[in-house]
Amino acid sequence: MNNQSKRFVKQFVLGFGFLSGVWVRIGFDPEDYVLNYAYTFLDYIFPGNVLSPWFWIIPVLLLVASIFGAYKNGKVLGILSVFIAFMAGLSVPDLYFLVLLVLAIIVGFIASKKK
Repeated sequence: MNNQSKRFVKQFVLGFGFLSGVWVRIGFDPEDYVLNYAYTFLDYIFPGNVLSPWFWIIPVLLLVASIFGAYKNGKVLGILSVFIAFMAGLSVPDLYFLVLLVLAIIVGFIASKKK
C-alpha cells in the first residue's frame, strides 16, 4: 500500500463517502452548521451583505470538487468506492454497514492503484 492509496481511502472513501452518509443518517450536516454560523456572523457585521449568494454556491462547489477529486484519484472505481462508503454510512445502525465499509475500502485501494 502506497501513500497515495492510503490518502485516497482516508480522504475520499472514509472522509467524503462514509462520514457524509453518517451525517445524512443522523440528520446533521456540519458544513451547513458552519456556513449558517458564518452567514449570521457576516450579516451581523455587514447587514444585508452581498455575500449571501455565495452561501448557496459554496456547498455545490465543495461537492463538485470532492467528486472531481475522487474521479481524478480513482476514476470510475474511485467514485464507486465513495458511493459504497456513503451507503455504509447510511446503514450505520445495521451490522451490514461493516461489510459495505470494508468493501468500499478494498475498492478504494484497487481504484487508487489502477489510476
